[in-house]
Parts: sequence; structure tokens; C-alpha cells
Amino acid sequence: MTTAPAHRENEFTTAAATSQDCSLMTLTICGYLDFESADLFLADATQAISQPLGLHDLRIDCTKLDGVDSMGLSALLMLHRRTTAAGVRLCLDQRPAALERVLTITGTRAYFVPHHQPQVPTVRVATRRVASDAPPAQSPGT
Repeated sequence: MTTAPAHRENEFTTAAATSQDCSLMTLTICGYLDFESADLFLADATQAISQPLGLHDLRIDCTKLDGVDSMGLSALLMLHRRTTAAGVRLCLDQRPAALERVLTITGTRAYFVPHHQPQVPTVRVATRRVASDAPPAQSPGT
């Protein structure tokens, strides 16, 4: 996990931008997402997803994210639970190396990085099991 320096150059801030049809919101975060800022981040993000009707995607722009600790990861996971409950897809964009490492080590990357593979329709095929070791069936009376 990344440790925040004793003297922070940047305070933690968030800024939200919504598409014209309100289906997409981008929340830009700046600073360290840690013990001190996790509650602010979660409050801002929760307020953002509760406002626009018809929101389908929430993208968190992490370009200016300076680092994340376990409390910051916890806030991201809580946001994932809230967006899932609201039927909103969540994605972390422009993830810095430190965040990517935390997500990979903790096994949580899949929650925040969507799979861009088209869904292949499932085809159900009826199969019949044939026992190869079974003796051949004899006709009655032979």
C-alpha cells in the first residue's frame, strides 16, 4: 500500500461531470485516497450516483490520484457495492501504477475494470452418455 507523505502537496478533491443525457458520470479524484479522505470520497461519490436519473455508468478518473491505502480501497469497494445495488456500472480509469498494484495484489481488480468482451450467447446442446465399458445388450431369448 502507498503511504502518504507527512506534508501533503495536494488536498483531496473530487469533481463530477455528467453527460448531456445523464447516462454517464465521470468523477475525477485528486490527491491521496486514504484514511483521511475515504469518507469524503465515498460521500461525494454516493451523492453523485443518487442525483441523476438514468445513470448507467460511473467512471472514476484516477489520473491525479497520488496514492491509496487500505481505507481508500475499502471506500472503493463500498462504492462498488452501492453502484451495483443501484444498477450502475463502475470503472476506474487512468489507474496509476500504485493503484493497479493494490488492486492486483488484493484480487479486487475485476470489480473496477470492465471486461470489454462481447457476451457470446450460450447454446445448450443435448448430449447422451454412452458407456464404452458396458457389455453389448443381448436380445431376450438368446
